[in-house]
Amino acid sequence: MEPYVPVACQFHDRLELAVLQRLRLRLQWRDAELGLVERVVTPVDVLTRDGAEWLVFRDETGSTASVRLDRLCRVKEIPHLK
Repeated sequence: MEPYVPVACQFHDRLELAVLQRLRLRLQWRDAELGLVERVVTPVDVLTRDGAEWLVFRDETGSTASVRLDRLCRVKEIPHLK
């Protein structure tokens, strides 16, 4: 795997806020084979592991997974329905 490239503090803070507010997000990221993956998720935690920062999330099926922050290409909040 490629060496971790730290992300901007503002981006990290935005993800932590999404965790606290339990916002639904549409994420797009590059997987290990550099293909694009897109999912609607609920972020659960932002953590440091193995010298890199990770976003832990639950997808629409309820499965928990994680993505390295420097692999994220797009993060978009999905508004709550009223």
